[in-house]
Amino acid sequence: MASFVSSHKGKDKLVYEGFIYLKNRNGVENKRYWRCENYKSSKCPGTVLTDSDNKVLVLNDHNHGPSPTRIELARIKDNINKAAVTSSLSPRALVSKQLAGISDKAKTELPKLKNLEKTVR
Repeated sequence: MASFVSSHKGKDKLVYEGFIYLKNRNGVENKRYWRCENYKSSKCPGTVLTDSDNKVLVLNDHNHGPSPTRIELARIKDNINKAAVTSSLSPRALVSKQLAGISDKAKTELPKLKNLEKTVR
């Protein structure tokens, strides 16, 4: 099942089968083309197409394995940004609340707490 998270610039990222995709372009009839977030860094050819119902068609496979940790981190950052809009908690309390229960592997790859708190302000 496809889902979406927001980038730090507020743009949609597609999460599908353990990979994160960035929107490449819009096609005809509400179709959107997405490419792997590792397109530039590792020349990954992974691309998918979504229709208006967000059904996904895989066009090209990846040259690397899925990354569940990166997806977990993307969801955490997205949740922090969404909570910052509606919450009256301090940045530190908000970030601490969102980080409760994350995996140990994700903890090692998180940015510094001070930097996460700055995104809330």
